[in-house]
Amino acid sequence: MRFRLFFGFFLLFSFGVPSVALSQSIDVMFRYVEQPEDDFVRAFLPGEFNGWGPNASGVIAVGAPSAMTFDAQTNEWRYSISLNSGQDYSYKVHVHYNESGSSYEWITDPSNPQVDSGNNNNSIVSVSDPMVFQLIRRRNGNGQIDEVSAGIFSSAAITSIEFEINGEEQSGLSFFDASSGIFRYSLTTPVPAGSQFKLTATDAEGVVVSQEIGLVPPLVVDEPLPAGIRDGINYDDTDQTKVTLSLFAPGINFVHVIGDFNNWTVRPEFLMKRDSISVDSVRFWLELPPLTPGPEYAFQYLINGERRVGDPYSAKVLDPAHDSSIGSAYPNLKTYPSQTSEIVSVLRIETNPYEWTATEYLRPPQSELIVYEMLVRDFIAAHDYATLIDTLDYIQNLGVNAIELMPVSEFDGNINWGYGPAFHLALDKYYGPADDFKRFVDACHERGIAVILDVVYNHVTSQSPLQRIWGGAAASPYLNQVATHPFNVFTDVNHEYPGTRYWLDRANEWWLTEYKIDGFRFDLSKGFTQTNSGSNVGIWNQYDTGRVATLQRMADRIWDVDSTAYVILEHLSERDEEKVLAEYRVGEGKPGMMLWANKNRDYNEATMGYNNNGNSNFSDGYYRERGLTVPHLVTYMESHDEQWLMFKNISFGACENSPGGGGICNSEPGAYNTRDFPTAFDRQKMAGAFFFTIPGPKMIWQFGELGYGYGPDGRDCLIIGEGLG
Repeated sequence: MRFRLFFGFFLLFSFGVPSVALSQSIDVMFRYVEQPEDDFVRAFLPGEFNGWGPNASGVIAVGAPSAMTFDAQTNEWRYSISLNSGQDYSYKVHVHYNESGSSYEWITDPSNPQVDSGNNNNSIVSVSDPMVFQLIRRRNGNGQIDEVSAGIFSSAAITSIEFEINGEEQSGLSFFDASSGIFRYSLTTPVPAGSQFKLTATDAEGVVVSQEIGLVPPLVVDEPLPAGIRDGINYDDTDQTKVTLSLFAPGINFVHVIGDFNNWTVRPEFLMKRDSISVDSVRFWLELPPLTPGPEYAFQYLINGERRVGDPYSAKVLDPAHDSSIGSAYPNLKTYPSQTSEIVSVLRIETNPYEWTATEYLRPPQSELIVYEMLVRDFIAAHDYATLIDTLDYIQNLGVNAIELMPVSEFDGNINWGYGPAFHLALDKYYGPADDFKRFVDACHERGIAVILDVVYNHVTSQSPLQRIWGGAAASPYLNQVATHPFNVFTDVNHEYPGTRYWLDRANEWWLTEYKIDGFRFDLSKGFTQTNSGSNVGIWNQYDTGRVATLQRMADRIWDVDSTAYVILEHLSERDEEKVLAEYRVGEGKPGMMLWANKNRDYNEATMGYNNNGNSNFSDGYYRERGLTVPHLVTYMESHDEQWLMFKNISFGACENSPGGGGICNSEPGAYNTRDFPTAFDRQKMAGAFFFTIPGPKMIWQFGELGYGYGPDGRDCLIIGEGLG
């Protein structure tokens, strides 16, 4: 099932003051302009005015009355309804990606600036009589505006229309279709994206209504980026009031900075300067006016006068839709600013930096790692680093010397595994403040426990600046509009693009230096390829020289920062490729890369009592069985992607009356039955005796040491008082 958040354009809008008769209703046409990247088969306009579809648990039936009609001539989906003047209505666009409607998405209207960010980002239509609605600027293949349109709805006849594009006024009544209420004008000469479009309409009763979108493209100053300035937020060690912002944005025309420091208004002095090394290497930069050290400042980039976007290198962001549900995990969280919309970045000139205490810490050798994979959200009910510190004695007593945290960078929503990343350098606030995370790392290091981060570089979500700066994946140089491999989710990242390489290296450097983490587990590392295998898993599994070069380059840059940092790959690929990666630069004294080795099936067959066709043969958990010369296999019996062994023991294990499995074991008392809890648990101990004595690093998944598996399929984490046994 697909759930994506579609981000709309930034609109500067103003309204006339029409006379409103509360009892008057007018016909309003809603439009959704199909984009090149859209691949849905039908669209709906669910809202308060039609029972939200209707829908059943988010699903709208194929023949629902909220269905929109597609106009092929204008490439628009349309829905008309009579609404009461003087009333606000919430609504969204709903689309189906397949014929049955089982794959769907709820979309915030990109052509309407009114959004209720505190209520699922629903769009709001404020009905007046007359009204101007959905100012739309259509773009051609070059990204320029070649057509403008708007809905003009009134109970009285529209007698006059004036419009302007970048300040040039024209009469527009002849471009208005009174039957549909749509004004449409094709430009003779296209204008840049983000250009100003204003429309003023007058009805037969003399009521005037006006709305405006975008900005007249300003004159951008071309000036080289100052020495020492890198992309993102730059603080100055010699001047504590000085902050310089730099944004890499080829193909963008102009950028303003808006934020707490200018009351979120568009001002000429906050227009960023441009450094154009070449057409595909363009940076916008600005030194902010002097700021006060200590307080936090929220800010955004206003791209082409239409999209509000956070900084890709932000260490902290504020989310209007989800911050309110974080709870006590993040005390005194800065309030989201009321003057803006979309995710905002936060900067702060530090006055009291964290002081590290574990200064004598020595990182455990790779070959001796016992890794505990953990999802903070489920491991402790409080879901915060402060409480997690209190559990470290328990972790240490297990004999664990490394904790691998499932993704902690800013991801979509709060209740999430973290594999939908949006801001890769920002800690997700659901787990607590940055200093609490540093205290957690420090406390681990005090105990000789390494901290490894699970990072997600295969893809980004629609909230990522790498997508939103350009208004979608199609125009972003960082992204592949069509994924190159069959296991992709969200939007695929182009790992061979120079901008991506720089961004990834900066992200890894940030976590190593700012938080002193010990290394990374690269999620879906086999996806770091530009070799297009389509849906063919066999081709994707083959040796890929480009993928190998990408991972080697990433490891080199990591070791340039920290020469002993761990690099673990969820690769699960062709053995020759894994061998090259595992042994990379070991002869030069570098650590080489470690590889996840999934032995769930083999060990679970053994614990359930089966060995059909050698299914319980786990010998290739030993690195030499795979032809490796170094012990770089991180073998595991369970992970977040695999079933708990104990659940399957109890549910499907062999017994005296059913040695082949299946059915229900009606064994006599005292008969051997792997589904009995004590027996099943003893078999877990036996598996551990083999697992932990095989040379090389090992990983266990949280709660596996307790023999637990909860829920109808064992994939859920524990609920207090409802464990097995």
